[in-house]
Amino acid sequence: MKTEISPENPYSYNRYGFAWQCVPEGGAAHLDFGCYDGAFLRSLKEKGIARLFGVDISHEAVCKAHHQFPELEIIHISETVPLPFEDGLFTSITILDVIEHVYEQGALLDELNRVLKDNGTLIVTVPGQHLFSFLDIGNLKFRFPRLHRWYYCRKHSREEYECRYVSNPDGLVGDISAKKHWHEHFSRAKL
Repeated sequence: MKTEISPENPYSYNRYGFAWQCVPEGGAAHLDFGCYDGAFLRSLKEKGIARLFGVDISHEAVCKAHHQFPELEIIHISETVPLPFEDGLFTSITILDVIEHVYEQGALLDELNRVLKDNGTLIVTVPGQHLFSFLDIGNLKFRFPRLHRWYYCRKHSREEYECRYVSNPDGLVGDISAKKHWHEHFSRAKL
């Protein structure tokens, strides 16, 4: 594992810096699964990768990515469909703090393996399990749903709460699969 950050790295010692450092230069194609607005994917342009693809389940995030970075190939996907790419297309794939939001984690990893070239690079980051994992703010909506609704409506609006947590067209509860009821943390043994 690389532990030093190169001077060209636009990030510091965080998951983006780690991933940016590990993505090989000059690849044919890279996929950022769960790319959100495409900012990390855009930072990979200076690595000389021929084609940069991103996918996200959030329609809102994909629209934002298209607006901010029209040169990137960002695709809206649904949770249950196979990826719209041929086998072995990508020389590298990143999935940064996304898999803990996914219900069918094994199926997702199989699908990523399908679209990754033989001897390609797969970079996965996840939140680590620790003593205070139970305090994860992402689980507030599951642990204390009424408190979460009250707070979110005060901070944003009732309409936004309804859209994001009740009738979300992307099949999510906030940013987590509607089939899943917990923002997961991973122990070393589970990895």
